[in-house]
Amino acid sequence: MNVASAPLPVPASTNGTEGRARCGIVLDLSDGKPLGLLLPTGSVAQLLRNVRATLVPNTPPWLCGLLNRHGNLVPLFDLPHYFGLAARARCAHAVVVGDGEADAAFALPVAVEPRVLPPDMAHDDVRDAPHGLDGFVGATYRHDGQRWYDFRFDLWLVRLAAGTAPASLIPSSSLEKKPA
Repeated sequence: MNVASAPLPVPASTNGTEGRARCGIVLDLSDGKPLGLLLPTGSVAQLLRNVRATLVPNTPPWLCGLLNRHGNLVPLFDLPHYFGLAARARCAHAVVVGDGEADAAFALPVAVEPRVLPPDMAHDDVRDAPHGLDGFVGATYRHDGQRWYDFRFDLWLVRLAAGTAPASLIPSSSLEKKPA
């Protein structure tokens, strides 16, 4: 495993309506604002410290590489870079999200440790998800002045599997309707 210290388990996020805590991660955006994302309900997460991803040639820049987790290769995705919200992350740590099976796990670079958030977070009716994320955000919450987005990782992974380019990488000219 490519870590300098043993992995630190992070509590699995659970449905806040059941009175249990949620797990959130903070990603850095290029405008300096933190992006708080809630990990998928019922998922298992693990913080890996001091990770070193193995680079894969000829891959998109938002794929930081592969991590070796217990002999399984796990892709390390730079989510803000994928959506065009930040330059490529320099990550010291990563959060691996998955249900324990190697083919269903992925990792995201993080600068700070994940937070356990209380189940009674206030719903935030403001729909101001950063551009590109809006179709992937379920609910929005507030806790300690930080906005937390219930990000639909399942939809995003379907988009990745389909090979659909991020909206930020599609030239605006190709989005315009061409005259018939």
